[in-house]
Amino acid sequence: MTTDIDDLIREGSTGLSPDGLGALEAAVWQRVNRHHARATAGRLQAGALVIALMVGTVGGGVMVRDEPHADAELHVLTVEAGLSPFGLTGDVG
Repeated sequence: MTTDIDDLIREGSTGLSPDGLGALEAAVWQRVNRHHARATAGRLQAGALVIALMVGTVGGGVMVRDEPHADAELHVLTVEAGLSPFGLTGDVG
């Protein structure tokens, strides 16, 4: 903002009666309260997102641990197949 707040107050308060200044103050406080409500809503949304992320992470971790691991019958591309390049050089020479 390039406008000075004091200039805005001086421009807005010229020619206002005390009742007009009261209305100006009420409008300012209404805007401040609206800003606080938006900030609170943003914090609540961020908190809900963090909780959802934590629940998903913990739930996913629990589900992975309880998954039974079955032994695969086909060992073509595993270490047990002996197809690594370093295993082949050991046989050559």
